[in-house]
Amino acid sequence: MTTPPAINGTVSRNVRARRIARGWTQEEAGQHFGKLTGAPWSKAVWSAAERQTRPRDWSATEIALLSRLFGCQIGDLFQPETPIPTCPTCGQEVPR
Repeated sequence: MTTPPAINGTVSRNVRARRIARGWTQEEAGQHFGKLTGAPWSKAVWSAAERQTRPRDWSATEIALLSRLFGCQIGDLFQPETPIPTCPTCGQEVPR
């Protein structure tokens, strides 16, 4: 059984927001994720995972590992209203 696309898009959006909040590039996030999985994700894989137009079909294992990576509850990754961080320099919302 696959996860509905709308839920996958929500997870992708929250993954992006949490990565940005940590100040990580996509490449850095992939390296940190690799420490948990044993196989780092490239920038291209991470970028595709964050894409909301054709969201990744997230597995339960990936979601559990992402919650460890970001130090959050699994349910936090499914919240539809996770705020997008603002730029620390200019204070504007980071582009989606």
